[in-house]
Amino acid sequence: MYFPPVIIGMASQHSQTPQTQANVTITPAQGSNTQTRNGDGGSLMGNALPIFYRDRARAQEFLNTITIWKAVNYKKEVIKDPYTRTALVLTYIKGDNVNSWAKRQLDILNEKQQNNPDPNGTPNKTWWTDFKRAVKDAFTFTASKETALAQLEKLTMNKGDINTYITTFNRLLAEADFTCTDKGALEMFKQGLNIMLKVNCIK
Repeated sequence: MYFPPVIIGMASQHSQTPQTQANVTITPAQGSNTQTRNGDGGSLMGNALPIFYRDRARAQEFLNTITIWKAVNYKKEVIKDPYTRTALVLTYIKGDNVNSWAKRQLDILNEKQQNNPDPNGTPNKTWWTDFKRAVKDAFTFTASKETALAQLEKLTMNKGDINTYITTFNRLLAEADFTCTDKGALEMFKQGLNIMLKVNCIK
């Protein structure tokens, strides 16, 4: 049976200044194996996440900070677990403009757990991916994505400098919220190559 780590202590709703350490402690849920579930418990390392109030200009920065925070605490049970990781991040999304959205995301998360087909109730890793996508869709600027996509469509390799072309292409691809495996990405990449490289790609 799945026993999620219990999150004790949340960031203050009115605090806008990041703390020097996240005020979160992990303890095993009742009936769980203390050694395996709490071996990497304790307070999370690094600065606490900033409270996100729906500032669209800072939405991507918030997601980037989460990525760093997740990397620093990758051994912690609450971070390893997609369910508790998502629930924990939701405690940092607060304010009149986002409370209803955060509540809806928590409802979605709980529905996934209640309808989890896994016989042991183990959370699926895609739940975290779904949550990040929901944040991007709700709060990041669509205009910035459209600008990056327009730049991608016009991008060409300059004077045979393939390294700069690849670096720029990958940056714009990420800003447009695409990956190299998405449909059309490869064709767009080949479109900007010089003639000789295009010929080699065809061969």
